[in-house]
Amino acid sequence: MAIDKESEGNDYEVLLWSDFGGPDFLATWRRELENAGLTIVEAKLGVDLEKVRYVVCFNPPDGLLAQCPNLRLIHSMGAGITHRMLRDEVCPTHVPMVRVVDPLMAQRMATFCMWAVINVQRKCDAYLEAQKDCRWDKSVENFTIRDNSSVRVGILGLGNLGAATATLLLAAGYPVSAWTRSARANDQKNARISYYHDREGLFELAREAQILICLLPLTDETAGLLDARLFATLPPGAAIINVARGGHVVDVDLIQALDSGHLSAAILDVFHEEPLPKTSPLWTHPRVRVFPHVSSVTQRQEAVRQMKENFDSMDAGTDIPRDRFIVRSRGY
Repeated sequence: MAIDKESEGNDYEVLLWSDFGGPDFLATWRRELENAGLTIVEAKLGVDLEKVRYVVCFNPPDGLLAQCPNLRLIHSMGAGITHRMLRDEVCPTHVPMVRVVDPLMAQRMATFCMWAVINVQRKCDAYLEAQKDCRWDKSVENFTIRDNSSVRVGILGLGNLGAATATLLLAAGYPVSAWTRSARANDQKNARISYYHDREGLFELAREAQILICLLPLTDETAGLLDARLFATLPPGAAIINVARGGHVVDVDLIQALDSGHLSAAILDVFHEEPLPKTSPLWTHPRVRVFPHVSSVTQRQEAVRQMKENFDSMDAGTDIPRDRFIVRSRGY
C-alpha cells in the first residue's frame, strides 16, 4: 500500500511511547532506534511535537498523538495493538497504523502453545509439586499416559499465529478443531482441521475441546468471549490457554470454573491489567500458571529494521507491505 509522497524534507522526529517496560525498556528502544539513524523524542512536559512525523508506540494515552499535527504513520511496537488503540482519541483514525510482522513470531507462539498443551496433558504441574516434596510419585497420571491422539485441542482464531499452532499440533498427532468468526472458503481449509464459525459453532467446538487455546484478536465481538457459559460447555476437566488478550476472559467466571473443578487448569500469558496486580487471585490460584506476556515476543532488532524500512517507504512514496497495516474495521 503506497501513500502519496510529500514535498517536505527528511528533517523529522519520531515520538516514542510505551505504557509498559519501565525506563530501562524505553531507553533500550531509544538507543536501537537512534542507532538506525532516527531522531527520537519522548512525550514530556513542554516538548514541541510539531516535527513528529512518525510514532513508535504501544497503548499511548488519550490525546497525545493529536498533539502531533504532522503525524503520517503510527507504528505499533509489536505484532498487534490494544483494543483501545482503535479509538480516535488514542490513535487518530485519519493516520494509518502498522505493526511489526516478524516471521518467527508464529513459530515462537506455536512452540509455547505446544508446551502448554503438553504441560496440561502430562500433568507437569502435579509432578513439580511432587518434586518440591521430594516425592517419587508415579500415580500422578494414574499409571497411564494420554496419547496425543486422545487429546482434542480447540483453537479460537486461525490467523498467522493460530495457523502455525494448528500445524505444529497436527504434526504431533493431536486432533485439532478451529473456530473463526466467519466461514472459511473450502480452498482455505486444511482437511485435517474441523472448522467452526459463528456463535453456534463456537459452542459446538467447545463441547469437544479438552484444551482450548485462545489466539483471537480483541474486538467488540470477542471481548469477554471466554465466560461462564463457554466454560460450562467445555468437557469436565478441560483446560484454558489464553495467549491473545486479557479482555477475552471474564476472570471471575474463570476462577469459579476452576474452583468448582470443572476446569482443571488455566495457562495465562495475558491479562486485563498488565503488569498483573499483586492483589489478583490469579497469582496464587493452584490451577493457574501466570506468564508476563512472553509467549511470543517481538525481537527488537527486527522490529527496528522494519520501522526504519516503513518510514523510508513513507518518505519515498513507495509501498509498505499490506500485511503490516492494521485494518481498523477488523480490529487488528
